[in-house]
Amino acid sequence: MNDTPYTREKSCSASRAGQGLLRLPSRWTRLAGMAFACSALFLAGCAGLRAVDVDVTSFASWPSGLVAGPGSTYRFERLPSQQPGAVQRDRLETFTREALSRKGLQLSPATGQYSVQVSTNSQLVTDGYSTGGSNVGISTGIFSGGGGGGGFGGISFGFPLGGAGAGSSGYRIELVILLRSLQTNSVVFESRAYALMPSGEDPAVLSAMVDAALRGFPVPLTGPQRYRIDLAAPAR
Repeated sequence: MNDTPYTREKSCSASRAGQGLLRLPSRWTRLAGMAFACSALFLAGCAGLRAVDVDVTSFASWPSGLVAGPGSTYRFERLPSQQPGAVQRDRLETFTREALSRKGLQLSPATGQYSVQVSTNSQLVTDGYSTGGSNVGISTGIFSGGGGGGGFGGISFGFPLGGAGAGSSGYRIELVILLRSLQTNSVVFESRAYALMPSGEDPAVLSAMVDAALRGFPVPLTGPQRYRIDLAAPAR
């Protein structure tokens, strides 16, 4: 049977349509591949970040003309019960030294104008309730209330200011930083920070807690504050 011009035109149209259909999956495959690659990069970026909520309450009671600032010096003060060279304590003091350095204060054990005491307390928390008051890790400070005079034995506040939340489980970490004037022998700055973490004392979280505890130093915001701090994912 001979093809008429109409038949040949119809066949050519069908052939071109078929080629288009063959090309369509290839084009969509490339687009899908690009979308997948972008999604993978986005998820990888998200996976590299964590966040922690830190609840902070700070107090300051500076004598007239004695507010600490750039150039002020300090030394760390440790209780006799602290074991020399304890890794956890040294690491915590390192975080504190770095944070105070960003405020302009200088560590000078021999000529410090202030003494700094830093401590942490850990409690296991299940379903929003503390299961006990055992201390885990470090305790390097004398706790003091209200930013007044001498210190007294260690105490622990209740739950984080925002609440642990029903169904939560992990460790409740309390961090306390006290700054004492060696001239007046009185506590001039006190800050308490709280955070929940899934397991023990994470160095990245502790560093974030120290930074949060010193927000606004030397004159902090009044009342409870909450800070959400992004953390880099731990190296694997």
